[in-house]
Amino acid sequence: MTRPELGVLSSGHLHWFPTENDSDAGQQAGQIAFNAAFARGVAEGLIALAAKDNAADLSLALGYWWTFTCQYLAERCQMTQAEPARPDTVAALDEQRMRSLLEGAPPIRGAEYLSPEVLEGSRRLNAKTEISK
Repeated sequence: MTRPELGVLSSGHLHWFPTENDSDAGQQAGQIAFNAAFARGVAEGLIALAAKDNAADLSLALGYWWTFTCQYLAERCQMTQAEPARPDTVAALDEQRMRSLLEGAPPIRGAEYLSPEVLEGSRRLNAKTEISK
């Protein structure tokens, strides 16, 4: 059985690749929870991933997205909102952080499609999910 992974499609969208075996038998509880969260949407899955205490038992790819999402949420939490019902947008990644994220990406499915647009789009996904809750 393969481990579930988060990768990038040629369209530039993040995609959750669950284990090849669709049955829940043999899957760890965390994998089942991630499958359910990502089934609701990539943003929900990213936030569920970030809710994990640490990335020690995650694959390199999931650890990358765990760190990415935790950093986004840390920025979001440190912002002072002018109007809490309409959260402000988190600032775009600066060139240095963007380059670091792109160059530091581990081998992931669809790595050739990982781009600044994919990373910024992932941050916008998280913002939309937060606002809708």
